[in-house]
Amino acid sequence: MRYDFLILSLVSCTTNGVPLASNDAATPAGGGVEASSSDATPVDGASTTNETWSLTSFSVGKKADNDLSQGSIYMPDVLRLADGRLRMYYLHGNSEGDEVKVAESSDSGSSWTVKGTCIKGSSVKTDRTFRQGGPSVVALADGRYRMYLRASEDSVNSTPKFHVVSAISSDGLTFTAEAGVRIEIVSQDPNSTFSLAGHGRYYTTADGKYAGIFSGNLTTDLGASDLHLAISADGLTWGGYKTLYADYHDPVVIKVNGAYVMYAMYLKDWVARFDSPDGVTWPTQPTAKLTLEENGTAIPLANVGDFAAVVLGDGSVQLFSNYAAMPPSVDIVRYLKKP
Repeated sequence: MRYDFLILSLVSCTTNGVPLASNDAATPAGGGVEASSSDATPVDGASTTNETWSLTSFSVGKKADNDLSQGSIYMPDVLRLADGRLRMYYLHGNSEGDEVKVAESSDSGSSWTVKGTCIKGSSVKTDRTFRQGGPSVVALADGRYRMYLRASEDSVNSTPKFHVVSAISSDGLTFTAEAGVRIEIVSQDPNSTFSLAGHGRYYTTADGKYAGIFSGNLTTDLGASDLHLAISADGLTWGGYKTLYADYHDPVVIKVNGAYVMYAMYLKDWVARFDSPDGVTWPTQPTAKLTLEENGTAIPLANVGDFAAVVLGDGSVQLFSNYAAMPPSVDIVRYLKKP
């Protein structure tokens, strides 16, 4: 799927276009434990369970009438705060660059209020953070928040050079970039295992460490992006890389009843769920495949991508994604699981 990857990645870096399923292929970098392409599991989508999720509302964007910004709106990440409110981080991008914006909901995700911009990429197109988005926010034990982002210089006429950076915040509303690169790529570090490191999710594991699963390409991989696992003791220095699933991309990971659940898309063919007891050990095959519906009709997967998920106080799960009949995506929508 290198062809898909190149097309999608280049679209995401044009003046206002963005792929609905933005497989911007990541390749984790930074000389850690070497990831091997032979580790990847060629999951065929076979599963014993199917889940149906219904689009219930437009959360942020044009149809929600709460963010009418010019350009693209996509790549959501949703947290539940201690007081029960939901907070969504999402990417707004156009020809002038990228910014991560934040919205909040006090009614369990039924309606959202946009609060503003929490971090902007560089205004200089040749800077490595001009294209900066795909936020994944982790609530730290000391009360702060750390945001992980995939970043690249502008790449309208070339393949994006995505790598992973981070930012820190005391209130979760305003973030400041942290020094250094979290996951580097081979064009900057010859010891890196990866040529690209893109959109992913970062979380704490059962043993108190940090883990991340992200779309990526090894330096030897000219095909589709795969999902790679990374481990960190402090959330800043990453290693222990392992390739999990071939041709899957743009994952989201949540903790449900003490276990871990990941949703990810396989190329543009299906969305799957994977279950893990500890956030590190993942099965070779998905637990379920998902069908997405709008008004009882299946939604073409070309219309969606970049899933987010959140667990409410009652234990129920909500999914979110980009949504548009044609790119660019200008809306983020919410799904609820059908009984």
